[in-house]
Amino acid sequence: MALNEHRIPSVLKRDWAWLLFRSAKSILYRRNAVIASALADFKGDAVLDIGAGEGYWLRAIAKQMPCAAIEPNPDLAQFVRDTCGVQVWDSLSESPWQPFISAYSSPVVWLFSVLQYVPDPGQMLRELHECSPRGTEIWMYQPIHQRQILRIYARLFSRWPNYETVQGRQVVWTWSELQDLLKGCDWGIIEHQAAYGKWGVLAHELWGIGVLAWGRRFWKPFSLLYMIAVLPLVWLFNQLDAKFPPSNAQQANGVWLKLAKKKA
Repeated sequence: MALNEHRIPSVLKRDWAWLLFRSAKSILYRRNAVIASALADFKGDAVLDIGAGEGYWLRAIAKQMPCAAIEPNPDLAQFVRDTCGVQVWDSLSESPWQPFISAYSSPVVWLFSVLQYVPDPGQMLRELHECSPRGTEIWMYQPIHQRQILRIYARLFSRWPNYETVQGRQVVWTWSELQDLLKGCDWGIIEHQAAYGKWGVLAHELWGIGVLAWGRRFWKPFSLLYMIAVLPLVWLFNQLDAKFPPSNAQQANGVWLKLAKKKA
């Protein structure tokens, strides 16, 4: 599960531990490879990371340009302050972030797997549109559809506490529904890339079985042995998802997006 569902291990403040953590997540989750590839060509003069979590994406780029974050979890917010050295606010409804983003001509707002946990995503997107300067972009990774392949994973996911329910997921959009939401909030899609086709979904579900078992009392030994056993398959299926990606977002379980303001 993601760190924002658990107490953050203090060892992650050490660079070597953080490097191991990043390396593991890049292998296990296809979305991380998609986001990392997009950020390798990052263009912008400032970043506002909404839902920063443990600062997974912010930590490196905060050394290169002005950055700030919004993170309502106080423990995670303090961790981001300590490890990324940036200002962190606890709510988008407060005003301090607005002077920050307005001070730059090409700021970028990050929304990585966040929108589905927001009680009113439309209101948030409209507020961002209203309060951000011309030239602002949103870079977003968004889970969609949530199609499932393995019956055992679907069964465990529906019966056991999982990362989506723990974090308070509000909605699952289809690709068409997500497009309608963005259009209604005056954000135009300038780029998108589908992720998690059948191979990526298989990788995610194989690993997810172990993650779900890890959260059960007395199951941790089984979970550890299982995850060690399936790790090569998870890596292989994620490589296949990269080589044979879904043909379009309608066939995918996730999508990477760049958005721009439609009007000033």
